[in-house]
This record gives sequence, C-alpha cells and structure tokens, in this order.
Amino acid sequence: MSTTLNQSARQRELIALLSRSPNGLPIETLAKELGVSTRTVNRYLAALNDDLPIQQSTQKHGRILWKLDKNVQSMGEPSFTFDEVAALDWGCRFLEPLANTDLGDAAHSALKKIRKQLGSAKIQRAERMLGTFHEIKRGWSNYSKQSGILRTLMNGCEDGMEVNIRYQSNFSTQEKKYSIQPYEFATYEGTLYLIGFSCERQMIVTWKTNRITYADLTARKFTKPKKNELAKYYRNSFGVFITNEPAQKVRIRIAPKMARYVQEHHWHETQKFKVQKDRSIIVEFELAPTQELINWILKFGKSAEVLKPPALRQKIKDEITEMLKHYNIENNTK
Repeated sequence: MSTTLNQSARQRELIALLSRSPNGLPIETLAKELGVSTRTVNRYLAALNDDLPIQQSTQKHGRILWKLDKNVQSMGEPSFTFDEVAALDWGCRFLEPLANTDLGDAAHSALKKIRKQLGSAKIQRAERMLGTFHEIKRGWSNYSKQSGILRTLMNGCEDGMEVNIRYQSNFSTQEKKYSIQPYEFATYEGTLYLIGFSCERQMIVTWKTNRITYADLTARKFTKPKKNELAKYYRNSFGVFITNEPAQKVRIRIAPKMARYVQEHHWHETQKFKVQKDRSIIVEFELAPTQELINWILKFGKSAEVLKPPALRQKIKDEITEMLKHYNIENNTK
C-alpha cells in the first residue's frame, strides 16, 4: 500500500474515532489507536480541519481533547455521525432499482435532508470517500413502473391483508389471477421477490415482483408467520425459490483452481468443505436439489462434478447433453 493510501485510510479511521467519541479524545489516544506518532496525528487533524471543523478543549491540568464540530457530530434527533452518513449514502445506491417508487423516493428524500444538514464541505469529503467504491450492476430489475403495485403489496405485508394479483410466470403464455397472503420481500441477485401463501395452490410460493402486473388490497385478514417460522421455509432452498421437496445430502467436487473461490463464500447455512490431497474440495449441502442449485453447479463448468445424489448428477448430465447439441459442428448452419 502506498504512503498516500495509508494516510487516506488513517484519516478515515481518525474521523470514525472522533465520530464515536463526542466528548473528545486526547492526542495520545488517537496516536495509539492509529498506530502513528502524535506529530502525525497533528498533521492529520490540520488537514481534516480544512473541510471538517475540529475543535479542541482544554481540561483540568491542561489536558487537551480533540473532537468533531458539534454540527458534524449531531444533526438533531436522531443524530448521525459523519461515518454513518457516508454509510447511508453508500447504502442508498443499492436502492437504485427502486428509483421512482415510494420506497426509493423516500430513501433519497431522507438522505437529501441529511446531506443538507452536513453542509457542502462535509459532503465533498463524503463524496471523496464514496469515490473509493464502485458497484458493478448486471441483471438488475427496474421497478419504476410498479410503484403502486409495490405500495399495495407492502400494505398487505404490514397489515396482514390478502391481495388479489395478476401474474404471468416464466413458463406461462398469459396472466393468471391469484389471491395471496403476502409475507415479506426478499432480494436476490439484484431482483426483488415476494414470498407469500397462494390461496389457490395452498402452499407458500415465491413470486418475481416485476411479473406482477396488478395488485388490489382486499378486506380479508390473515395471520402472518413469525420470522423464525419463515426461515424454516428457506432452509431447504439454495436461493430464493422455496420448495416443498425434502432435503438431501448433496456432494460436489470442486477442482483446485476454483476451490479457494468456493470456500471464500457463504452459499448455504448447511455448507461443509472437505479439502482433498490434490487441493480440490468436496462441498456438502443439506437441501433440495432445485434449479437454482443446478445453475450454480453449471457456472463452474468442468471445475464442478456432482457426486451425489444420483438424480442430481443425471440432471446435470442431461443439461450438458442438451447444451452440446447447440455446438455440434456437423449440425451447425452457417
């Protein structure tokens, strides 16, 4: 890491320390926490004071404490520290798919008010901090035309009221009407899903929210399951689509070149890794082999091999066989 980056990182740590200590901290404590000399801390404080006013107060026996200006430290009720505002600003970027919906507009409206209280100088520093992050977005859904639908569904979730919807599934050629009991929203890979009970199918179902074309709140009340009860429905699923299929032990061999990548991530609460002598790993899950799991296995290409159960191994084999038909040179037409 370069000296410039070290200094920038330590200045951010200094801001966080001062934000968490409204009564102030002595220079010796700041130096110890940052792992630098008191002279270096004085240099950081002088640099930060250009756009983040920092105050010093003299205590008994001449002890000096340093703290952020009260206008930065507290902005009314509730109060926000500087680093909290920067985090909120960053978090709002994840709500961009909800732009022009009630929820998205509310988030940006609240952030706008907070930023106004900070003042231009502090905002410039926040923007420099946020400039160190970049979110790569692929496959995100846009809900700007579904503001009314989302509002209705949220009301149904909050008040425990059934909702009549029109929905066209991925494999259907036309919309169908459903009466549902909406439980909660779930986000997965940049897309918003609704989890709830289908009155027609008498089971818990996952709906892709941007396929809901109509929603009407009814007067029919229902009792919403508790959060821990809902968590049980996700346990057998690899992704967001809930299944009633029983859990099975799934074992997959991951080749050495992808083994570290797989171990670095949390894929499912039941995951277990067993490192092999050739540096490959065996990853084990206790879940239902759904299409989402199949898609996850296929993305590793030749680096993944299903060992069990046999039915899942056969599904992967069938999928690869069908894929090969697209690349059969003899059948290709130019």
